[in-house]
Amino acid sequence: MGVEFMRPSISVVICAVMSLVVSVRYLVLVARMLLAGVSTPHGPAAAVFRFVTSAIEIGLVAFAAWGIWNAIGLLRGRVWARRSVLVFATALLVLETLGGAGTFQGIRNNPMPYIFARAMLPHFLMGAFGVCWLVWLNTRQMRTRLAPSVR
Repeated sequence: MGVEFMRPSISVVICAVMSLVVSVRYLVLVARMLLAGVSTPHGPAAAVFRFVTSAIEIGLVAFAAWGIWNAIGLLRGRVWARRSVLVFATALLVLETLGGAGTFQGIRNNPMPYIFARAMLPHFLMGAFGVCWLVWLNTRQMRTRLAPSVR
């Protein structure tokens, strides 16, 4: 008994592209954090800041690598890919909710809230992206397309 996989349909390809888009967004975010870290002041507080941002950057790079790996798994028709993408979309939703909440705190405590309102838009869009992804991957059509067919 061999396990045969269907050729990736357009919906599976779209899901893989969505995973790549999220990964690229986080890689760009890490690049921006690295550029911002170049101009940090020196001293004990700056050392703690560099340590924390380095840990965040490593986590975001790992998250982006996971998304790229999910896209490859989806396109190759791997059985684990659907579940991995479900966990990935849930993690995306959590990350973006926390980012949006932090940005919302900036809106409340800032005399120029319109700046933070613009900064909140990517968090809102990516969070909505995660919700749509979770709903879409749990439809019957996507479950059957991403499940192996056994002869």
